[in-house]
This record gives sequence, structure tokens and C-alpha cells, in this order.
Amino acid sequence: MAVNTIGNSNGPIGVDELGIGVTPVWGARSLSALNAIDYSFSTGLSVTGGTVSIVVSEIDHDSLLNFEENEHIDWTNTDEELVTSGDITGDTLLATAEIYTDNIVEYTSDEGVTIDGVLIKDNSIDASYISGLSANTLSSDIVVSLSGGKTFGKYTNGQTIPATGKTPEEVLTDIAQEYITPSFTSFSASGATQVEVGTTISGDYDFTWSTNEGSGSIPQVTIIDVTIGDAALGDAENILNDGSENNVTVNTNTLAASGDKQQWKITGEDSVPTPPVSYSSSNHTITAYYYRYYGPTSSAPASKADLQALGGSAFQTSNSQSFSFETGTTESIFVIALPPGRTLASVNDEDSLGADYTDEFTLSTLTIQDADGENAVYNIYTMTIVGTFDPPHTLNVVTA
Repeated sequence: MAVNTIGNSNGPIGVDELGIGVTPVWGARSLSALNAIDYSFSTGLSVTGGTVSIVVSEIDHDSLLNFEENEHIDWTNTDEELVTSGDITGDTLLATAEIYTDNIVEYTSDEGVTIDGVLIKDNSIDASYISGLSANTLSSDIVVSLSGGKTFGKYTNGQTIPATGKTPEEVLTDIAQEYITPSFTSFSASGATQVEVGTTISGDYDFTWSTNEGSGSIPQVTIIDVTIGDAALGDAENILNDGSENNVTVNTNTLAASGDKQQWKITGEDSVPTPPVSYSSSNHTITAYYYRYYGPTSSAPASKADLQALGGSAFQTSNSQSFSFETGTTESIFVIALPPGRTLASVNDEDSLGADYTDEFTLSTLTIQDADGENAVYNIYTMTIVGTFDPPHTLNVVTA
């Protein structure tokens, strides 16, 4: 900044480009001979040891010469609106809030205007960008009116397409894609599904399942004890739907009679619909039955251990059942032991032209204990022959 040598006392001297001046008190002197006593200074200037300095903090920006207020707008944290009758130009106009306008005109002729990927040109919209119309929604549902058994996608005559508030793309997707509800395709637990009467279900079980989510989504599942209270198992409530859960502690339940059941199922909510829809698997079932025992022996059975030693056994799951056993070639006593309430209907020799041996079996009873130590009275059917079967024969048995 240049400061002129003071030459008179008729006006401001030492003027710089900011228009800040010095007013002399008396006589013309060189600037180097002046001090603060000799001269008074305008705001923004000071002199020290003959040196004139600008005091920036004292300068009022808005009072400077040629100041134009409209050319100095501070938009930081302002809530005022930008209003102009001219053009705003630049490579990029960035706005993080909404821009309101009644008219957008293309800048380059025949290039059109692209908004969020949608090209608007020559009074049309480029079909390849139709997905950009996500902001445009339908104001009402659509009632299908067709004749002759025609359908519109998954909708038939008289049905209503729920279109209100949806974009055209969403409506078309709904029409073209039928919602496939989720389902559990399998559900099972470790261990046997048939147990002896008197068995107590307790401890830890491993569960596995499969899910077909279809059009939905089941992110979490719960294993339910159907038999006891239809309540969730504490170790398996709202667990991840990943197909398995191990070491789940189940409720204790003793199956005390033939046909008693322990059942579990798995449930989960499809999170896609509003509100969510709940789905359940089929039940995994453990059923208690009495054993039947059969086979050749050297002596009449007198205990449960003797019955088990006959060599043949299976669960008696209903009154009427059929099974077979071999006579062997060494024994002459043949036993069929049936659980409480079951009787012998017929016995035929498959290897003797179907000879009927039913009446050859005599009935007695034997009390044994079930898996819980409770008494069970068995019907014992015994046939004794002279000699043995050689070669062995197959006896076909029917119970009632």
C-alpha cells in the first residue's frame, strides 16, 4: 500500500485504496517527521515511530466506499430464500434440500433434461428409465373387469388390484408375481419316534427343520411344546431360522399308556406382509406303545426277560396287525405274547399249504413291567409240538 508524503493541511492525506485518510493538524511536513501528537488519524490507522499502520479490527466492512449490500450475502446458517431474476450457472448446482420450481428448461437444444436418471425429451419419457418414476403413485385401486374367463396376471374378473399409494412398477410386479406363502417342509427331533409305554421324555434334544420361504421371509423361529401347554421351549424361543438347534432342554413328560404322545412343532412369522403372518410346521410326534414278543423257546416264559429272549419283538401299534416269524429247527415250543387288550386272530403255516394252527395255541397271562415299572398283563399264546420243524417253517400271525 502506497502512502504519499504529507504536503498540506487542506484535506485527507496518506490515502490508500481503502479510502482511509489522515487529517493534518498543522503545516506541511514529511511523513517521517510526524508522530501521534502532530496528527489525528481516522479509524483504522495508527502511527508508531513515524510508521503509519492499518488497524484491521477497527475497519467497518459495510461502511467502505462503493460497498453494495446485495453483493455481500452470507448464506451460512441462513433461513432466507435465494431469489433471483437472472441465471445461476455452473458445472454443478448442489442442493441438499428440496428445490421448488414451476419450470425446468433444457440448456442445450435437443438434449432434453435428465432428472434422477429419467430422460425427459420431446414430450416423452425414455422407457428404459421407467423405474425412475418411483415418486409417482396411483391414487386408487383397480377393479378387474374381463370376460370369457380371461385373467390379468394373477387377478381374475371382479378382483381388486390394490394399487393405491403404489408406483406403476410396484403394481405391475404385483400383477405378474403371485405371492407364494412360506412353509416348513420338514421338522424332526433326535431320538426314536416310538417308545415303550412308561418312557419319560426329558433332557436335551436336537431339532432340525427345512423352510421354503416362497415370496416371504421367516428370519426367526420358535419350537413349541404342543403336548404341554402349547408353549415355547425356553432354549428355543425366537432363534435364528438356520435349520437346526441342538441341546434344547424339553419339558418332562411320562407316556403312561399305549398311544400317549409327546409332540413339538416349529413356528415363525413371515415378516413381509403387514401385519406379519404366522406359520407352523407339522408336529413331530413320539408315541408310546407296548411291545409284542414272539419266537421259539425251550420253556414257557415266566418274566419279561424270558419274553425278550424269544428273539422277536415289535411295537403293537394297533389291534389288527400282521407279522411272521421262523420256527427254527431246534425248538418245539412257540410263543406269541401280546400286550394288554390284544388277542390272537389267526396263525397259518406258510410252508404247509397255509395250514391253520390258530387253535393249537393256548392262552395264559403273564404280568410284566413297562418302562416306568408299572404292571402290564400280557396275553401269552403257546403252541407245543412233538419234535421240531425241519426244515424250518414260517408262521404268519394276525392279531386283533
